[in-house]
Amino acid sequence: MAHFFKTPSGEHISKQNVDLSVGGVLALGLWGCCEKPGVYLDIQVSNPSVACFYDTLNCRRDFVTQEFKLCGQTIGKIRVNAVAGSGTIWDWFDVTVQVAPPPPAVSPFETLAGYVKSGRLTFNQVRDKSVFEAVQDGTPFEGKTVRISDELIEFLNDLAADARVNVMSMYRYNQSMHGDVMPDGTVVCRAVDIAAYGGSLINLEAGFPPETVIHTVAKIIDHLPATTCQIGFPRPRRTFNNDSTDFIPELDVFFPVPDEATARLCLAGKIGRDRSQLKEPARTHIMAALARAESGGTKFKAMYPDGKDHCCIFALP
Repeated sequence: MAHFFKTPSGEHISKQNVDLSVGGVLALGLWGCCEKPGVYLDIQVSNPSVACFYDTLNCRRDFVTQEFKLCGQTIGKIRVNAVAGSGTIWDWFDVTVQVAPPPPAVSPFETLAGYVKSGRLTFNQVRDKSVFEAVQDGTPFEGKTVRISDELIEFLNDLAADARVNVMSMYRYNQSMHGDVMPDGTVVCRAVDIAAYGGSLINLEAGFPPETVIHTVAKIIDHLPATTCQIGFPRPRRTFNNDSTDFIPELDVFFPVPDEATARLCLAGKIGRDRSQLKEPARTHIMAALARAESGGTKFKAMYPDGKDHCCIFALP
């Protein structure tokens, strides 16, 4: 005797109910599709306005099996019958057509994880990649619960949606906002050092035209979230060892670092500058980017000259 089944699994659905979404397609089959050699059973749908056959010209059949597809048209319930020439029903099943449930919501962190998986957002340091994976898995990193702040996730998602992002450094335990330790011991990462964006390195000694670095930093500012932010602008040199030669005034394009004393303040993270102190032509482009960000709700807590090969962003609550 004939029986209906799902393809390609072969699951029997005779005299059962099958769910189908509006606009969805079910791939089905009928085994024993001939009542006698050369005479096929008639597969009938009780109400074609609810569900109808799909792509009938490409249906496959032989002397044993006939395959077909049903397309959900509108909400309702129908019956599919395999009918012999005498009018006898050899097999049947019901189909309930309904609106498809909404896809599961994707969290901002899951979106960010997708950008990391696709290579849209990359980390220079293995440590940062390991921290990200620990946050993703919900496991401790070096014995501590680490979390990436909502504001930083929003910022990185917005950046990566527009262009590729290369992160020089992100998580550093108990070092400013890179690893902000909460009273319960949780460590929240609120800062990121961006080494490249949209294919452009943020480096004033790598041979890039200064205008390229300026425009790249301006684009980064355009993606800042509507929260309180802090920006560390690139400067020509940083050796991390208090070297008295740690400044090259002639290569400065953002804030001037004219002497050793200023360079040491930059190295120690104890320096702040007003936007009016920006040098031209950076001043024109950065001031415009800051204004655009502020019109979108961004507030700026501080800005300062930082390191030669990155732009540092704090995204604070």
